[in-house]
Amino acid sequence: PDLVPPEQAEAFEASDLKKWIERGERPVVYCCFGSMLRGHPLIEEIWPKIMREAADHGKYRMLYAGWVPPGAGVRPGEEEALRLEAWVPQAAVLAHPTVRCFISHCGASSVNEAIGNGKPIIALPFFHDQRFNGMKVVEMGAATACLMKDDFEPAEAKAAIEEALTSAKVKDNLRGLSEEIKACRGLQKVCDEAERLIAEAKNIK
Repeated sequence: PDLVPPEQAEAFEASDLKKWIERGERPVVYCCFGSMLRGHPLIEEIWPKIMREAADHGKYRMLYAGWVPPGAGVRPGEEEALRLEAWVPQAAVLAHPTVRCFISHCGASSVNEAIGNGKPIIALPFFHDQRFNGMKVVEMGAATACLMKDDFEPAEAKAAIEEALTSAKVKDNLRGLSEEIKACRGLQKVCDEAERLIAEAKNIK
């Protein structure tokens, strides 16, 4: 079944974002921390560590969706390597073959969409159930790292991105998980199945 809601597919198809994703030859690393962190001081610390210090723009392009801290942004000459959006149709973005991995806060919906579309996760949780989700997707083999928001090093994030883009093992793990999820019918059942898989992983020793 198609995991992209029709309204998202329509919005994405007509967007400049889709053209940007398809214009370059390098893969895209997508980063989003959800909608609850506007103005959060941690975003001001984390944004440059992820989008500048950890990024290798010679190997891949970076797409960020969400609140952008003051003073951050696309510098002259970075237009093809870095794109910032306040919001994106996330399911449609994750379904695109050029988008190869996802740096995520690991909210339940984001985890569901990433696994359903077979995209490796670099977990960077903030609060509530997100840290549990991040640790479990690592255990399941769907994520290459669960970074600690307060003290992770850019080198850790860079290594996790590199592994997500190149690891055959992670790709194989996600293929199986994605097939399990896609065996469900309908987006809500897809979400329920992904949550079931995460809950089951809690009991894996």
